[in-house]
Amino acid sequence: MGQIIDLEQIRTVRRDRIRNEALKRFPWREMERISRDVLEPMVRFWSEKKRHILLELVYRSVYEAFVYGMLEAKNARGHLRDLSDSHTWDDIYRLFYQENCQQLMQQMVNQFAIFQWLDEWRCESVCLLLEYLIRVWFIEGLQFSDKS
Repeated sequence: MGQIIDLEQIRTVRRDRIRNEALKRFPWREMERISRDVLEPMVRFWSEKKRHILLELVYRSVYEAFVYGMLEAKNARGHLRDLSDSHTWDDIYRLFYQENCQQLMQQMVNQFAIFQWLDEWRCESVCLLLEYLIRVWFIEGLQFSDKS
């Protein structure tokens, strides 16, 4: 007989499966390099507490962007196929995903309340860094999903 299929449950199972896969196969060594070469020089004079909060903010933002890229890989490949051959993943990001990734960044920044404990210039620096890293790691997620 016919069965009722709960699409939301299927989406949730898929999302959880991809998040677990991302956690297992995320290139943590690359993040350690970014932490050492980019973050540590930026925060070396900050208090221990602020450094830890920023590191957690960056790691979580990058991981969420990576997962989001993996989740959107199929749709992004469709967008790439529909556009001319000269378009790149960066173009796909700008055209279709930049706004959502901005929202992700804003969500993370608000969750960590950086505007409450950092001055304006440091907040701006952190936001610029997050914008860049989220774009790069979203695209990594798209490409990682292609390789899998």
